[in-house]
Amino acid sequence: MKNIMIWIMLLLSITYTDAQNGKSPRKDYAKLANYDESKVPQYTLPSVLMCHDGEMVQTKEQWEQKRRPEILNLFTTYMFGKAPVLKHKLPCTVSRINEKALNGRATRKEITIQLTDDPQGPHIDLQLYLPNHVSGKIPVFLASASCPITRYMMIPIYLSPK
Repeated sequence: MKNIMIWIMLLLSITYTDAQNGKSPRKDYAKLANYDESKVPQYTLPSVLMCHDGEMVQTKEQWEQKRRPEILNLFTTYMFGKAPVLKHKLPCTVSRINEKALNGRATRKEITIQLTDDPQGPHIDLQLYLPNHVSGKIPVFLASASCPITRYMMIPIYLSPK
């Protein structure tokens, strides 16, 4: 926290100094953006199966033990950062279960995660969709919203027949 405050103070002092010197502390980023695809230089996206050391993933074990952790580390380093360590478990409650969601193909669970011990305090509302009639490791859909889950947010999704 102390380091964050130091950085904030440093940035504020630079902005204030530039403003005193008649310089705008903000750049016109719209002029810097490229909206013309023809100006994008040629590039090749790296293979998702190529490990950092150049080895190609050949097996499920290589993916799970080597490449997947490398990719997750990239997300942690360059996008999301590390999640804070929780000092206690967050209380969760399942308020509704619909076993016939998505025309019976999934079960939707509405879950509330309390962020404090106060039941009226801040919380996160989630919708978890689990495929029906499947066992083992399965994909899930997780929907999060910044407002309470209400009826208008539960518009049924109709899937075409197989």
